[in-house]
Amino acid sequence: MKILHKRIQWPVGHGFFHAGTLAISAYSSNVLKSNIGEFGKKIKLVYVYDCGTMNKSTVLKEAISQFKNSIDSDRLDALFISHLDNDHVNGLPELLNGERKLTVGKIYLPYLDDFERIYIFSEYLSTVDSAQGLSALYEDIIVDPANAFSDFNPESVVFIDGTQESLDSMHVEIHEPEVFDRIKIRDASDSSKYESLHPGCTAISHAEPVEVVSLAGTLVWLLATYYDKRIYGFDIFKNRLAEGLGYSLDDLIERIKSTEFRRELITAEKNKLKSAYTSTPKIGSINSTSLCLFSGHPGFLPSSSRKYKMKYWNCKKKGTYYYPRGRKCGWLGTGDAELQHDLSVAKLLKHYNHLIENIHTLTIPHHGSLSNFNVELLKSIDPHSCIITASGKDGKHPHPDVIVAINDSLSDYSICSLNKNTIFEEYIEITP
Repeated sequence: MKILHKRIQWPVGHGFFHAGTLAISAYSSNVLKSNIGEFGKKIKLVYVYDCGTMNKSTVLKEAISQFKNSIDSDRLDALFISHLDNDHVNGLPELLNGERKLTVGKIYLPYLDDFERIYIFSEYLSTVDSAQGLSALYEDIIVDPANAFSDFNPESVVFIDGTQESLDSMHVEIHEPEVFDRIKIRDASDSSKYESLHPGCTAISHAEPVEVVSLAGTLVWLLATYYDKRIYGFDIFKNRLAEGLGYSLDDLIERIKSTEFRRELITAEKNKLKSAYTSTPKIGSINSTSLCLFSGHPGFLPSSSRKYKMKYWNCKKKGTYYYPRGRKCGWLGTGDAELQHDLSVAKLLKHYNHLIENIHTLTIPHHGSLSNFNVELLKSIDPHSCIITASGKDGKHPHPDVIVAINDSLSDYSICSLNKNTIFEEYIEITP
């Protein structure tokens, strides 16, 4: 029995579109190299982390079409959204409702209350070139994230709740199953926390990993989130917005509970939102709400009593080989997370704890921006490969100093730009 994992970073420029597939094969076949095309026929589970771009929509549309053709399936089991930024979500309508419609299982996204969503929308209006435009879906998410996804008919919308808890006490035992007839998503989501605000939705702490399991409950793969929401001091923004709109603060707090009022705010009161934002000391940003995602096999954790072998291939190395210094197969997506401060890095490392030593591939936060980067992240994780998603045209994404730091760390790196040849593909085969 083999676990087969394929993951692709699609080249969409300044944006993000990552897709992973998992399959179980009961017989030996070299799907990593000579028979890569056969992988799609064995796929049992598909997940995506973000789908959007700041660049030409045709580039993203082509990538989505290629992705759909590669999976040989009409189902997306899990969709993870790192944060509510236009260049990370504006491709979702094409992904889910485009030329070939996909049914979607669970949609996971970080939880933000009404004021927090209005604040980051105000930031977007104030800091992003208005000529780029805002997708209708993005505005719908700001107004009501749960309802915005209803057109996609997901089985469930799950809010990730960032807390002080971490994964450092997680203990995993792996048992070898005789037969895998299906694998599925399992999580500990609870319907009670946000039921009054978002009927039909559930919530889960980022301390509870999303698990890929067999029908018998055997753990096959981990999809572990991390959410360090750091937006504080809303009183100033709330007061400035109330003054600009001509309401008392108490009246605004009551009004903003209304979906209709929030819709009116983002359509008819954009100038007042921008004014409230620009006159407020900066208390956080869209990027400080970014959700990270670890994807990896739990059998490589120190707590696992079983020993596994791993075969790895990527499109850059052009070869199949074993790692002599460890069995790293994990991937860590950081979205646009603000990881420039030592404390931020320390919290992420504490949260993922033993999973850190399993990270093979790291995505550099915020398209390689220096303002979101800390070299301690590289030193602590020591990844084999780093991925940067950027058009590479502005001199800041990626920043030259970030590239120097990656080179100094001896990690390989790939910039997934608008060039279709910069696609980054990885294939992993795991056997007992």
